[in-house]
Amino acid sequence: MVDPISKTQQSRVWMTDSYVAGDVDFIYGGGTLVVENSEIHSLDRASTTNNGYVAAPATVPGGKGFLFVDSVFTSDAAAGTVSLGRPWHPSSNPNVDPRMVVRDSELGAHVRTPAWSDMSGWRWQEDFFREYRNTGAGAAIGEDAGRPQLTDEESRAHTREAYLSGADGWTPWS
Repeated sequence: MVDPISKTQQSRVWMTDSYVAGDVDFIYGGGTLVVENSEIHSLDRASTTNNGYVAAPATVPGGKGFLFVDSVFTSDAAAGTVSLGRPWHPSSNPNVDPRMVVRDSELGAHVRTPAWSDMSGWRWQEDFFREYRNTGAGAAIGEDAGRPQLTDEESRAHTREAYLSGADGWTPWS
């Protein structure tokens, strides 16, 4: 769980060179998260239609959301049965703004198209779910395919530095 420290203080989490595994919303919360150079492994629930969801961001006002960059999404699950994410609105809170970007990553065949899913009546299209320059058997491009992409210009606002830098000068990657 990645959550803000308090209602007025944002949390920032940087995870690098890691292995994370799970099946349903195993990465979730309202804080700011950057996952870099990591393996995200979706467990096989033995379904031929739905083997889960990687993330459920519930981005609080002022937060950046989740950014996955230079990572590998793996699974032994059937092709096209895992969603990258879905919008979480805890207790149907209309004030959260779920945001998630997966960029410059390798997506296994388990990733479905569209890569995003609705959650509890909240449509993913009403929040910010994007991809950018992903590769692999599970990668696809196009708004029509349910795979909205960042533009090159937009991609500059979705970097480790843009998500994690703050007035406190925190730069653990230095």
